[in-house]
Amino acid sequence: MDVLVRGTSLEREWAVAMFGGNIRYRKRLALGPLKFNITQKGLSSMSFKLGFWTWNSRTKKHSINLPGGLSWISNNK
Repeated sequence: MDVLVRGTSLEREWAVAMFGGNIRYRKRLALGPLKFNITQKGLSSMSFKLGFWTWNSRTKKHSINLPGGLSWISNNK
């Protein structure tokens, strides 16, 4: 078997042949309180977390983590 280099078209063709369908790229980078969600099309969204409070750039919603596994999320954008 040939050695495959990550990210090459040969590797993608092999993966599609083995598993079928399309392959999507998704990555989440964390830089302190900032979280960046990246897809094959580029930056999809960014979130900011400070303590119990979180803000998402794509939905423009705020959320607060509450005790006991509960959370609150804003209704508006």
